[in-house]
Amino acid sequence: MLFSFVKVPCAAPMLLILLSKILIGGTIQDLSLLLVFGAGVLTPFIGVGIIGGCGSSSKIREHRDVIKAASGMILIGFGFWLLFWM
Repeated sequence: MLFSFVKVPCAAPMLLILLSKILIGGTIQDLSLLLVFGAGVLTPFIGVGIIGGCGSSSKIREHRDVIKAASGMILIGFGFWLLFWM
């Protein structure tokens, strides 16, 4: 719930822009943008739910360092992608 309060000021304007594009233009490309946006907003919640549910498992505890390193590399890679290609 706390993540939702932090996310809303950033995501709400984009959501409103996408919804207005769909209402005015209404192309399939606009609808696909909205679906991709929705998937991107929901992905952290699904990931936290899966990891939180399996976090108490002993198999996850054994690989905790690998998971931290992989998620850190993904975040760094995404940061470079945003920096250089956007």
